[in-house]
Amino acid sequence: MAQLADRYDTIGVDAIAMAANDVIRSGARPIILVDNIDLQRSEPEFVNELMKGLIKGAEESETPLVGGEIADVPTLMNGIRDNRGFHIVVTALGELYENEIIHGNDITAGDVVIGLRAPN
Repeated sequence: MAQLADRYDTIGVDAIAMAANDVIRSGARPIILVDNIDLQRSEPEFVNELMKGLIKGAEESETPLVGGEIADVPTLMNGIRDNRGFHIVVTALGELYENEIIHGNDITAGDVVIGLRAPN
């Protein structure tokens, strides 16, 4: 979608939101983030747009982005726009005390469980 819209400054927000959510859903609090960006070709303007989203996502999640890696892998990445093939992975590390783990063992008959369907 980002390639079709030629807009790359929001992808990082989504990537961080998904990683932080994976930590939060267990009851933990995200404490650090790291990223890995694989690119068809690392052009400074393109990387800057990707980083804008990562920085915004880190700010919104109130979690520091403490490290990462950018790799040019032209034989692995292909985009629909020239030199814009990419892959982003964000990992979140969380902090959780044993007595705060959400594991579902206390669910009993009559409890309300709310589930939200992911959009297609």
